[in-house]
Amino acid sequence: ALRAHSLLMATSMAAFTASGQVVWHFESKRNSKISHKISTFDASHIRSVGRTVQLRSGPRRVQGLASPSPVGTTRGLRLKAMADDSSLEDAEDAVAEMAAQAGGAEKEAAQAGATAEAAGEASAAIARFQEQGGGKFFCAPLQIVSGAPAVMYFQRSYSQLNASNRRETNMIGAWNDWQMGEFRSQMSPVDGVPGDWWRLEFQVPENAYNMRFVFSDGGQSFDKQEDGEDYTLEPAFAPSREELVELMQREKHLEELRLQAEADMNAAWGDVNHQREGMQGRMEAAYTAWDREDGARVVRTLEPLVPGKRGVLLYNAEASSLNNQQELVMHQAFNGWAGETQKRAMRRSAREGFQGQWFEVEVDVPKLGYVLDFVMSNKEESMWDNNARRDYHIVIGNDQPITEVQWEEAAMARFKEIRANRLESQLAEEQRQEEKAKKRAAVREASLAVMRKKLMHVLYTEPAVPVAGQECTLFYNNKNTNLAWSGEVWMRAGFNRWEHPAPLPPIKMAPAATEDSHLAASFVVPADAHTVDVVFSSSGGEDAQYDNASGLDYHFATKGASTKPSPLHIMHVAVEMAPIAKVGGLGDVVTSLSRAVQELGHTVEVVLPKFAFLQHSPLLGNMQWETRFEWGGCEHNVFTQIVEDVRVFFIEPSNGMFNSSTVYQGNGDGPRFDFFCKAALEFMLQTQRQPDIIHAHDWSTALTTKFFWESYVHNGLWKPRCIFTIHNLEFGAAKIGEAMYASQMATTVSPSYAAEISGHGAVSGNLGKLHGVVNGIDTDIWDPETDAFLPKNFTYATCAEGKEACRRALRERLGLTGWEDRPVVGIVTRLTAQKGIHLIKHCAGHTKFRGAQFVLLGSAPDPKVQAEFNALASQTQDENAAFVYTYDEPLSHLIYAGCDFICVPSMFEPCGLTQLIAMRYGAIPIVRRTGGLADTVYDVDHDAERAAWEMFGSTNAEADGVDGRNGFSFEGTDSNALSYGLDRALDCFYGDREWFRGLQARTMQQDWSWNRPANMYLELYHQAKKA
Repeated sequence: ALRAHSLLMATSMAAFTASGQVVWHFESKRNSKISHKISTFDASHIRSVGRTVQLRSGPRRVQGLASPSPVGTTRGLRLKAMADDSSLEDAEDAVAEMAAQAGGAEKEAAQAGATAEAAGEASAAIARFQEQGGGKFFCAPLQIVSGAPAVMYFQRSYSQLNASNRRETNMIGAWNDWQMGEFRSQMSPVDGVPGDWWRLEFQVPENAYNMRFVFSDGGQSFDKQEDGEDYTLEPAFAPSREELVELMQREKHLEELRLQAEADMNAAWGDVNHQREGMQGRMEAAYTAWDREDGARVVRTLEPLVPGKRGVLLYNAEASSLNNQQELVMHQAFNGWAGETQKRAMRRSAREGFQGQWFEVEVDVPKLGYVLDFVMSNKEESMWDNNARRDYHIVIGNDQPITEVQWEEAAMARFKEIRANRLESQLAEEQRQEEKAKKRAAVREASLAVMRKKLMHVLYTEPAVPVAGQECTLFYNNKNTNLAWSGEVWMRAGFNRWEHPAPLPPIKMAPAATEDSHLAASFVVPADAHTVDVVFSSSGGEDAQYDNASGLDYHFATKGASTKPSPLHIMHVAVEMAPIAKVGGLGDVVTSLSRAVQELGHTVEVVLPKFAFLQHSPLLGNMQWETRFEWGGCEHNVFTQIVEDVRVFFIEPSNGMFNSSTVYQGNGDGPRFDFFCKAALEFMLQTQRQPDIIHAHDWSTALTTKFFWESYVHNGLWKPRCIFTIHNLEFGAAKIGEAMYASQMATTVSPSYAAEISGHGAVSGNLGKLHGVVNGIDTDIWDPETDAFLPKNFTYATCAEGKEACRRALRERLGLTGWEDRPVVGIVTRLTAQKGIHLIKHCAGHTKFRGAQFVLLGSAPDPKVQAEFNALASQTQDENAAFVYTYDEPLSHLIYAGCDFICVPSMFEPCGLTQLIAMRYGAIPIVRRTGGLADTVYDVDHDAERAAWEMFGSTNAEADGVDGRNGFSFEGTDSNALSYGLDRALDCFYGDREWFRGLQARTMQQDWSWNRPANMYLELYHQAKKA
């Protein structure tokens, strides 16, 4: 063993033998001091982009901003008030405190010793090392020190480079797990010493928690550890990874606060300069009173308004457009509507000479006020008096000119006002997000409770959620499983996804002391078990038959465990992603599934081609260069950005493969996307990513799974397993078949669609892998409670009022009559054969025949089909029917919110999101029973029991008092079939309006988010990982 060097006692060090193995290492108490210079921080992992930020220390002051003035002079202003800004103050304190710890005599002494060691003679350093046992390489000092120089000595003859004919010797490395400061440096030979020694001088960065490196001959030969891993050294007095991340986060937060403060001050001076620049003109356009042209008094002040004092303004509603209004509101600001507009409720005046419809209000005039600007409205803000669009302006008397100091004071006051408003809005937003998180957690827990309840006919536990460290009893009914024939049942249990070191031995189950057919077995859940894993068998031997939940095993999350599940790393490889590259539902799924799984604590990344049209996306303004690699005869640049809270990598090959204006180009798409599949894998390989799961989507990236097993799993990309999702089998069946074979698990977007395609040749040979998982919708985007496109937001509790307001706005937008409360039937779709073109046409006519109103939003890619619908519109459009043949996102939201029904008459529909969005907005779906439509819409007249089971896990809807029905369905493909569903829906509306409004409210409460699908995908990910 090596002995510690006297200069670095109580610090960790390591040396390596000729075999490359660590022969000595011990941990010291780590000095938690942090460097004054740090790299910029990226939330997903530490990355340096070459910029360092000097941390502040000393007084909490922010240097003043220049304040432009109308006469062209510029004066500096020290913003003393910012020292009172608690958020900025706290952030500066926290960072300064951490930075202040980055010194200390102990570290300085170590750095001085390291500097001396590095400057020493090479021969002496090598001799000392050889005396202590020798080895393949060492550093001078033996333990590198944060912020100090060091020298690497490497004995090539002991290494894997000894057999190479190339005499060049390089050290290739980087800091912080290859995330910062990558280098490739040529080493120099050491003359005059025994052996084949080489050396390299380098500087240890202050913000590096480790150095990863290998040696190379400049060609294809490398020296690494025997297990193929890189060498790793940890500097003394370096921050831990966690400490560095924390400091970077705090510094990033501080920088954001500083930038925001600067922006707020600029805004404050912008408002002040707006007042200064137009001062003379505004005063000339203002008066001490306002009268009507016929002389009738409209506006008066009790006394002339004076800066810095309170005055009284009187207003005569009888002489205005607000005549006979009982309650009035004044909307006021000063100096050309600068600053925030305030609302002031007025009261009836009882002053002599101002009776009748005179109203009055007190006005606090600012010290720098020179004009009062205002308009009037009634309390409901449905009627206004804005002085014939000129507004009212009352001059404020001021005999003294406003000084420069007063303008600076005004800017400071405005700055404080902006900051206070920002804080108030931030607090309100935080509260809204907290409430939203609570609701989401409650919905998620309710979803899990339903899943547990639906499993109870087979399996349940007492307690319902097992507690780590306590006894749990498991109940199992083999009569409802594939083990119904077995005379005995054995339970085999493990923990933590079968990775716990102490699985239970097989336990023979005994009849439970219950009135049903369940068997029971009890056991103690280990204190460190976050998950209980169970399968059942027909005997305790190895030749038994099993119930393993169709290959997924049974799993129960525990509570109170001392450990947590290890997060998974999933990488999606796709050519679509909403909203930046969305063509159909595939793009929605990639985004929403990624967000949902990430929200459950896992790492999710997406790899996309960098299509040329993405350069013009307003959503991709923060794209940054990530890396480059060579493969396929060209260079690939990789860019990255967070999109919808998910890390996305964009691959741009230099051969122009994706210089396209759309995602899909036609016949050349197959080779283009195959090339992309390999490029995505190459990116993972060359950046040393090892995700747990590679998730490929549809025919466009199907061959990612095949290429992975053919060319990558044995060449460095060893860890991932593959999952493949079929979004639509109508395209690329051959490639889908290849992916079905190569993937460990496969999904499609609904159970019914999985059954419909089960006989297809691309699928049938691997049916055991295929699982139907109904897609969800992104409830942040589709949320009637917060939807900015709606005139009135609403929840299930205010469904009737909200939808009434939206229905009124929809009619006004499309020119429909509001006479009588007629039901509105909407269709939002692409006009293609899949969507049931002939049934859409019939729906338009039959809806009007039944006295309802019809709305269509969509367009046809086929000009012939579009011409047919243009003709339909010319014949049918009137005050009860509207046709909009364009893409209009705001209108689609208004249609979902304003319509009573949404019709989806598809010939086939793998999943469908339209009906899910409709239900979220209280629009009752009328659908053809196919694919995902059949799995999500439960007919009011025919599906009461199915709805109770699917939505509540209830086997008796009436006894349990639950109702999960949510729509109307039909099975045929002719017009009579659609009429059957549409007529029943309209009869329900006409026959019992109150019951129908209740149906809308109940439907809004159903959970069609990604809660359940995300949990199901996680089970599939875990199962694929085991394969």
